[in-house]
Amino acid sequence: MLIAMMALMWVGGAGLAGPDPWRIPPSSSVGGVANQVIAAVTFDSEHEDCRAPQGSEMYQRVHGYAAVLDGKTVRQLAASARLKQPDVGPNQSELVPLYRVGQCVGAESKATVVRLSQSANGSVWAMGEGEDASRVPQLLESSKVQGILNDWPSYAGEFDERTGGHGLVKVLSKPYWSSRHVLDKPTLGDRFLRGRAVTIDSADRLLALESMYMRLPREYDAKSPAGLLVWIDSSDKGEPPECLFEVCDSSNIVIVGIANCGNIRPIANRYQLGLDAVATVSRRTHIDKRRIYTSGLSGGARVASVLASCFPDVYAGAIPIVGLSCYEAVAVPGRGRYAPAFAKPQESMLSLLRKRRIGVITGGKDFNQPEIIGAAQVMRGDGLQVRTFERVELGHELPTPEHFAQAMVWVDEPYQAVRKAEIAQAQRLLKSAMAKIGGREVLTDADRSALMRVTEAGPWSSEAWKAIELLDRSAIDSAPR
Repeated sequence: MLIAMMALMWVGGAGLAGPDPWRIPPSSSVGGVANQVIAAVTFDSEHEDCRAPQGSEMYQRVHGYAAVLDGKTVRQLAASARLKQPDVGPNQSELVPLYRVGQCVGAESKATVVRLSQSANGSVWAMGEGEDASRVPQLLESSKVQGILNDWPSYAGEFDERTGGHGLVKVLSKPYWSSRHVLDKPTLGDRFLRGRAVTIDSADRLLALESMYMRLPREYDAKSPAGLLVWIDSSDKGEPPECLFEVCDSSNIVIVGIANCGNIRPIANRYQLGLDAVATVSRRTHIDKRRIYTSGLSGGARVASVLASCFPDVYAGAIPIVGLSCYEAVAVPGRGRYAPAFAKPQESMLSLLRKRRIGVITGGKDFNQPEIIGAAQVMRGDGLQVRTFERVELGHELPTPEHFAQAMVWVDEPYQAVRKAEIAQAQRLLKSAMAKIGGREVLTDADRSALMRVTEAGPWSSEAWKAIELLDRSAIDSAPR
């Protein structure tokens, strides 16, 4: 269960002058003692921050910690505060929790806690907690702080929690979280037009007024991260269609749909909501970041294909249905030329996009089929992995579950190959570690290192969970009585 945000004592006022929430010990400011300063990052207040566990990312996360930082990173966080702070602080009713950073020097010291929260427009604020709750909040520079936060886990729930409702489409309860990508005019120009100025309006961000739908796969278990499929509808309905369900159940993929995100919505808002849906669901369910996809129908398919092309750092692929947008004009005999929907991504993004897959569904009765085939040929010419999945009988409509599954499985195939190799390596490492441990109940340092490597090689696999079970049991057995 997500932990509700603690009440904040600061109530705003004229100008944000005064003590900031960070209290980095003087000994950490310069010199060789900086590494004495640690910060244990958690999602809630149930853990002792100055006794954070050492080990793999999975091991830390299972024990309630998102990350353990050194003094350098703590100072980078503190230095990310904007030079000019706004005159008015955040609206507390709109804040959603992100992380809780406990600063301390040594394992026995008392932590100074800074809570990082997100406002309705996606900005990040740092605020004191407990005795420091009255210290002045700081607005952090997104360009500085997001590079740090991106490396921390997103999922804030428990691993033994049974949410219920698996296999059912439900309205996703609020709050919703904002993506780190804010689609203002500079970002729109950078991502969609190779840095040129855009003529469309920036996205409006009023997540409190939006509605999203989520469907968990029938066998979803937070102990094993799922994939995520973001559905972009052409209508304002937004609920994911049934043809997606069968393959998402068998492949362990969560589906999220967005209401009022159809073709009549301003385009920047549709892109923004597609990104915000990823941030929101990743907070609520355990999602593997390497396995985030998008799909949509008709105009929604065009949005999905643009999102996947312009944000290959977010989406690992797309399954557009009877619609595909291209970054170059597409000539269709007898129909003329279809104008490009966006500019070819800049080389760094294009290089990443070449590693992604786009499986487009179309059919002999789909009036968009000629354009789709032409666009796919253009994109393949640039080395992109774009494949069309055609059925003679399909019109401009949703496919059968089998037709959708064919495209979905192909798009998901690279992840499955990587995951299979991870699990095989974890199995080998666990077998080797168990052979050396034998029947001993108290582990040596070498034993613990060997088991920790299992959690690094195949995180969240059954072998990794077995390794953590042994590590924890040994820690209890060896504790002084």
